[in-house]
Amino acid sequence: MNPRNWLSPQRGLGVLALLVVVPTLVAIGGLPGGVFAAAVVIAWLTAPPVFAFVFAQAGLAAVTNPPYPPIVLVGELGVLALAISDPRLPLQARTYGIAVGGVAALAGAVWLTHTTALWGAALVSLAGTGMALYGVHRYELLTTGQLSG
Repeated sequence: MNPRNWLSPQRGLGVLALLVVVPTLVAIGGLPGGVFAAAVVIAWLTAPPVFAFVFAQAGLAAVTNPPYPPIVLVGELGVLALAISDPRLPLQARTYGIAVGGVAALAGAVWLTHTTALWGAALVSLAGTGMALYGVHRYELLTTGQLSG
């Protein structure tokens, strides 16, 4: 890792994400959560942040059971922050705004459907996935030159 990257905004975002994910894993999972939290920190310090993201996501999936407590949503927001905290990929403020807005919209939709029937949550998940895939498709068309920007 390049020492210049330690002072980047993405690295600061990664530290904040660790400050959310690690206590969440320990609070939910006890000792197994602590083991996953240690793996997340070690991966974040020694490898690209995508590895810390994988350990954090696997840890949250392993130590929680339905019905999921609201703290899991907080942990997932930290996991998302880990995913975009790679200092080798400089992101613009607009990209961060889109990511935060998208997460807030989906989190709000999940919170609204949390008390409704299962079909409501499934519909929101399907719509969110469809919109995300359409966005990726449009981005692909734009980057390959098949769509004028």
